[in-house]
Amino acid sequence: MYMNKILPVFLIWVSIGSLFAQPKTVEVLGYEANQNAPLPFAKKNKDGQTIYDSRVFGSPKFFPGMIITASGEEIEGDIAVFNNTSDWDFVKRAIVIIPNGEDKGQYLGSGSVILINQKKKKEEVFYDYYDGIYLQRLVSGRLRLSYNPAAGNSKKISSFIGKSFLDSLTSNVVKKSIKQDLSNGKSLQESLEKAKLKSDLINVASDIEIVEKEYLLYDSVTEKLVAITEDNYAQVMTEYVKGCTSFNEKKLKDYKKINEVIQQINNECL
Repeated sequence: MYMNKILPVFLIWVSIGSLFAQPKTVEVLGYEANQNAPLPFAKKNKDGQTIYDSRVFGSPKFFPGMIITASGEEIEGDIAVFNNTSDWDFVKRAIVIIPNGEDKGQYLGSGSVILINQKKKKEEVFYDYYDGIYLQRLVSGRLRLSYNPAAGNSKKISSFIGKSFLDSLTSNVVKKSIKQDLSNGKSLQESLEKAKLKSDLINVASDIEIVEKEYLLYDSVTEKLVAITEDNYAQVMTEYVKGCTSFNEKKLKDYKKINEVIQQINNECL
């Protein structure tokens, strides 16, 4: 009798939990060992297959979501993201995606994907391709806010890949069907390299030098990237709140509220 009462609750918990992190062991196609984005706990079996075990404590887990590839195609599936031990947590360098309807994982390194979306239990997480890395967003919307991974040095960084650039790139390429490639046993990495898009994306020209900055602000409409510091924060934000009667400009005096301010601007002023 007691078991009958708790069984439905248990089944509900299992079904909800299955929508989120998915620990599993999976064969991965397209992976070659590298130092920039190694797959932790990945091993070769006797057949030469690369096996990734996300059940190991501390290894990145799979979450449902979608990616947009360098060729502009959207693929849904279970996604795990990877960095190396020297990276900040908000910086990722590669993914493994198990496309919906497939049982094998696909390894994609830097430059193969322009957008990653993971749907976790309490939030959706977005990563944008950004000069050889995938950078986690702090705020999404027309204005995207991210931490600056190059704070404290003078490394030049490419801007986010804007829609106009992607459109001009893909218009000059005969787009192969990635799904067709998958059915033929090819990896996503092979498919994208055939389209000769990977190197083109990595070589996007940079028009901004980041020196001791804290945040990066990207306007997805104007496709402008701005480095935000405490010194220029109020000046940059003032341009976006002109004529926005619901916004209290006193908020611009508190640099620590930058996330809240940009979210309000996205929701009420743009």
